[in-house]
Amino acid sequence: MEYPTLPPDQAKTHRHAPPASAWSWQRVGLGVAIFAGALLFLTPVLGQSFRHPRIIQPPPSYVNHPSHPPPADVYAPPSDTVIPATGVVLADVILAEDPRPTLPTTVTAYFAPAATGSPAAVLPPATRYSLVARAGWAWVQLKGDTFEQVWVATADLANPVLNLAVLPNLTPPPPSAFPPGMVQPNETAPRTPAPVAAQLVPGTGQAVVLTIPAGEPYELYGRNQQAWVQADVAGYGIYWIATADLGLSEADLGTLPNYADVLGYAFYRVQAGDTLASIALAGGSDATAIATLNRIADPLIVDRPLIIPILAGGFNTLPSYVEIIKWGNREQPYVALTVDVEYGDVSYLLNVLRQHGVQATMFVTAGWAQSNPDQLRQMVADGHELGNHTVTHRDFRFLSVEEMAWELAETERIVHEITGSTTRPYFRPPYGEYTPAVLQLAASQGYLTLFWGIDTQDALRPAKSPEFVYDRMVNSFAREHMPGVITLSHCCAAHLPLPDALPAIISTYQALGLELRPLSAVLGE
Repeated sequence: MEYPTLPPDQAKTHRHAPPASAWSWQRVGLGVAIFAGALLFLTPVLGQSFRHPRIIQPPPSYVNHPSHPPPADVYAPPSDTVIPATGVVLADVILAEDPRPTLPTTVTAYFAPAATGSPAAVLPPATRYSLVARAGWAWVQLKGDTFEQVWVATADLANPVLNLAVLPNLTPPPPSAFPPGMVQPNETAPRTPAPVAAQLVPGTGQAVVLTIPAGEPYELYGRNQQAWVQADVAGYGIYWIATADLGLSEADLGTLPNYADVLGYAFYRVQAGDTLASIALAGGSDATAIATLNRIADPLIVDRPLIIPILAGGFNTLPSYVEIIKWGNREQPYVALTVDVEYGDVSYLLNVLRQHGVQATMFVTAGWAQSNPDQLRQMVADGHELGNHTVTHRDFRFLSVEEMAWELAETERIVHEITGSTTRPYFRPPYGEYTPAVLQLAASQGYLTLFWGIDTQDALRPAKSPEFVYDRMVNSFAREHMPGVITLSHCCAAHLPLPDALPAIISTYQALGLELRPLSAVLGE
């Protein structure tokens, strides 16, 4: 996708300038004295430091004081930094970890689904793998970090509850064949009371794979809340069936694992031909959960970024990658109005938006939310979307995995307690600063990381006028490049001019055939 080139002054200009009183000759003199003392102290070790390059960690003043951004020579870890699979749980949020199953023992793999010819590989125990396809029920195709498209016997995986039914069957078996490890007909197994519709993923509107006749024995493996159960039906495989169709009560489900529990999240961009059902199937998710979280519906817009909730019991086979979101859908005449709310009274802004029938996406900090619960509730009541702008507004490049996860989880908890709404799936990193590790961590916690195409620079000193903000919003790009633009503004200290600039901006956009909309509409509903 081709995007217009940003003007030079648009590149990461989002900084809070220090107050004018911060710079004085006294402070400069004190700084020079401190620097000279530090230089004398560090002289004996400078050579050693230069011989052994290392990541420079910023002093606390850079991390905790938003008025003083870190100097240009202080950076986060390099781009190849990866997030460790810590498995640490913070505030009921599971950090990113490798969800793939592991081999229980040494397994011989083949190039074809039969134990003939020379083995393709001998895979050691604990090797992580993903399921790709099956050949009947006896053989499955795997891929891993060091191998592709090898076949192993299903029995070698030693897992009788593998949901093989979701895999493409490359060599269909006879209808009477029973999959290994699945329930066989017997006199004690419960049986389907009437013909039932079987689905690969739970939820109303999902594709019905087949209708299972009455009298077929089955075994229950799990549930999705109270409405759906995962059943292994003899001779058919593992499918999702409506609880009511099997005549089951809530008491019958009490000991089953609830596969509606979200284990993690994944980033994905819609491809041609995708539907909610096909993405749910590939991502180990649920179509309704995907639609609700991302505020979308079929038919899907190609290239639309999504966050996929991975449910317990599901197999995520989606490609593993993540991106920063800088632009929305270019095919609709929408411009995203996004506002970072860190301090101040937003009632005037909300009144202006209400008068003009405009909704925005508000990135709120937890501190502001706690101090202004009524205004936060009013945002939701007026139809504005909420995004996560963290608790402390610290630069994420210098935080640990655990600290980043806490910032996101605590903000979500506070916002949800006040409004009953969620900040997912939108996150804006403080100061617009990020690394690949930040993007990955945010996606694993359920967030798209949002950047911008137009920065109104309204938070920079000296204080900006409404006319300045108008010019940034209207004249940064030619009309043909405006659809899909994500704008950045701030609210609502006394010197921030967005509310006064908005009426003229809205009027000009209307004359140009453009609309200010929240992110979900601009990304593609």
